[in-house]
Amino acid sequence: MVDLYFARGMKYRAPFILLLVLFFTSPISFAQEYDDELLKIIGGTHEHSFRVEVVDTPEKRATGLMHREVMPIDAGMLFCFDQTQPVFMWMKNTILSLDMIFIREDGTIAKITENTVPFSEAIISSEEDVRFVLELNAGAVSTFGIKSENRVVHSTILSCTS
Repeated sequence: MVDLYFARGMKYRAPFILLLVLFFTSPISFAQEYDDELLKIIGGTHEHSFRVEVVDTPEKRATGLMHREVMPIDAGMLFCFDQTQPVFMWMKNTILSLDMIFIREDGTIAKITENTVPFSEAIISSEEDVRFVLELNAGAVSTFGIKSENRVVHSTILSCTS
């Protein structure tokens, strides 16, 4: 009797179970590809590490974190520009509030903009020439005590200074 009940129930449960198995075991198209190397922010006696997704093409930079609903607390996106220049960012189509860290070519932090407003089209300027922008979840800068003049270390940044 139990076997018959189980068999009838499986007819309806099997597709659901299959979807769960596929969801948790296969690569998902919207899963992010983080660089194997951790990005480090070093300041004084503090050092904090983040997994980053490096975006280094115009197409990837144009999309950035748009439409993403979640990002792990220890993750971020590192924008790498072709040359040192003033950089202008915005939050159009960006669901997450972010902390933006503008980074000079030598890896020092030039400017920090905390708690950006989701979906805002207001321009967020680097206010000086920079080569990189690191986007972290809003609150990360204050939580980890990140400050201007801290140093950001990652092979992408180091390759620009050598």
